Amino acid sequence: MLLAAAEITHPEYAPKTWHLYLTFLLILIIQGCLGMNSTKVLGYVNIAGTIVNLVVLVIFIIWLPVGAINNPKYVFPARVI
Repeated sequence: MLLAAAEITHPEYAPKTWHLYLTFLLILIIQGCLGMNSTKVLGYVNIAGTIVNLVVLVIFIIWLPVGAINNPKYVFPARVI
């Protein structure tokens, strides 16, 4: 999804196979660093992740209906007549 987001942002970018492998390696390294931490640190990471998820959820609960009012064709692309 990271490479797809980069491709959407920059249409001239075409991800290569090694980009995929480096992204996978980075995710594995981050996961390994998280796994080596103590339970106390992982608890704090879990709390921070929960707070971020709740903020994003609230933003989308507000943003999606407002976007539907301004541009209904993007939220409901096919209209059945």
